[in-house]
Amino acid sequence: MQLFLSPFAIARIQKTFINAIKKNLIDLTKKTLSIAIIERDLPCGKSAIDDLLIQIENLSLLQNGEIFRLPKIDVSIFNKAEFIECKLNQGNNTQLYSSNIDFTQYDLTIDISVLNYLTFLNKPTRTSPNKTIVIRSVHHTEEKRKFNFYPTI
Repeated sequence: MQLFLSPFAIARIQKTFINAIKKNLIDLTKKTLSIAIIERDLPCGKSAIDDLLIQIENLSLLQNGEIFRLPKIDVSIFNKAEFIECKLNQGNNTQLYSSNIDFTQYDLTIDISVLNYLTFLNKPTRTSPNKTIVIRSVHHTEEKRKFNFYPTI
């Protein structure tokens, strides 16, 4: 299940992170950004951020020959008890999720669940509303797709 569904979660976190940058939810002038990722099921957060940083560096190098570097990103992963021992979490600094954790100290909080769309209202209790993004699966979408690309394409 991890190998099949985690890539979807990774892509969703990466898209969310890029949208947070585009919407100025993240202050790129800071030296260090702290991000909390609440994984309600599948492990994906650390892999998503690490891979995205590599992609951004490589694409910026291709675009103009210089590496664009984001600020240092400290990622804190919070898991449910039944998923904390997943193979994809090995080596990551994961913590057990609790609704008592104060997430207001983080620059961005991402709450993701791939398997359960019904937990949409299960937001962490202490967060900054304008710096919390909840990602859930849906059965269908009624919004037309919008593509973002570099003007010369």
